[in-house]
Amino acid sequence: MTRLRLLVAGLFVVLVSACGGGGSSSTGGGGGATGSGLVPTAPALGAVVTADAAVLRPLRDTAVWTYHGASTAFTGATPVSYVTRTTQAATGGAAATESFSNGGNGGAGTQSVSISGGIVGAPQSIDFAGKGIPETLPFIELRSPVRQGDQYTIWDRHYASTNLDADGDNKPDALDVAIFGRVIGVEPLSLPGLPALSTVRVDVTVRARVTLSSNGQMSPVAESVIQTWYARGIGIVRQRTTLPTGNNDTAIIDEQLSLWDGIAEGFGAMVVQSTVVPLTEALFGSGSTVHGAAAFSDHALALLASPFSPDSTLVRLDLRGQVVSSRIQPGIPAGSEGLVVPHQQGMLYLRQVQSQSRFTSTVELTRFDADGALVGNVAGATIDLTGPRTAPLFDPMHAAIDGTTLWLFWHRIYSTPFAQERELILRPYTLDGMPLGPELVVDPVVSTAERIAGVGAVCC
Repeated sequence: MTRLRLLVAGLFVVLVSACGGGGSSSTGGGGGATGSGLVPTAPALGAVVTADAAVLRPLRDTAVWTYHGASTAFTGATPVSYVTRTTQAATGGAAATESFSNGGNGGAGTQSVSISGGIVGAPQSIDFAGKGIPETLPFIELRSPVRQGDQYTIWDRHYASTNLDADGDNKPDALDVAIFGRVIGVEPLSLPGLPALSTVRVDVTVRARVTLSSNGQMSPVAESVIQTWYARGIGIVRQRTTLPTGNNDTAIIDEQLSLWDGIAEGFGAMVVQSTVVPLTEALFGSGSTVHGAAAFSDHALALLASPFSPDSTLVRLDLRGQVVSSRIQPGIPAGSEGLVVPHQQGMLYLRQVQSQSRFTSTVELTRFDADGALVGNVAGATIDLTGPRTAPLFDPMHAAIDGTTLWLFWHRIYSTPFAQERELILRPYTLDGMPLGPELVVDPVVSTAERIAGVGAVCC
């Protein structure tokens, strides 16, 4: 919300430019001794969205939110793309300092955020009167309970004397400023490359107008709106700001979340990180080749070939890609080529074994649970891919798991007295390697001679 200061400054520029040369003919009721008269009547209250506002604005030390932004200077202008990152640093209790790398495409900045008495606040320091005396604005982002239609006044002031001189008479003009928030309600939100989210939208409106000292007339009300979408457990996932410019047009700044690194959890694809290997885990070292990996809710497993062991090594990593433990897995040669196929309860390692003549082909199935523990024995099941054909050859197989069904997919190639034939086979198995049905021929037998004839018919 550090861009709030920029919005206020921008509104003042708009007001001054609009009133140049004697001001407008607009008239109307001014603010009272302290009020601006710009805060609208609150709408009717709706349903409670969440009882605790804190769940929509989590504070977490060292957490990082990465946003892709687009800044459009005026209608029809080419948007300027940029990236900004918000990093939190805990300051004790339910409070943190947020650092922005490029908020609103305006460079780096910081703000303090705290949660107290059910209110999420981010105080701002703004010199509304332009006299070099900033005032502390107790900015309210959210308050508990978060309720649709809830409107809260953040700032409502009439400044009888300012450093503004919109009409150029060398006398200070008066200023009215109002800032208020309103909970719009629950909205679905789809962000590029991320799953759909259920969010809570809150609009913060900033209004300002000047009263000209030369004739007492009021300027039109300049208004800017900051729309913010919050997701439970993540925080701000989108923020869109609409700001009037000095030519009766609007500028738009739109920032959308692309990655949240919440330390113990996250949202979006984490940036590439270097894996730190403890000295006690010498099995996992430089030159290791990863056979495959499986990800679970709080960890990942990787099966790899280490140059330090003739057998493969099973490695457990935390959510940040750091090695937790590793162990040699006897019976799975480091130099073997196989497939790691993850599923909800663990992972399978499938190693295709062909005879020297390639006339027979089997698959050795080794099963691991989600913690990396061996289920049964290494190569505890053997699946025969040979089939009824005479002297077949085989291309490498492919595999996928649908719930609790393992699907194997392979080419069987064989020769007849007239041509070489090829058929594409699909077959379902249990996770223990037991067949669940017969072979399915996906691509029927087509001879080489027939293929050549078909190509000739199309091309010649």
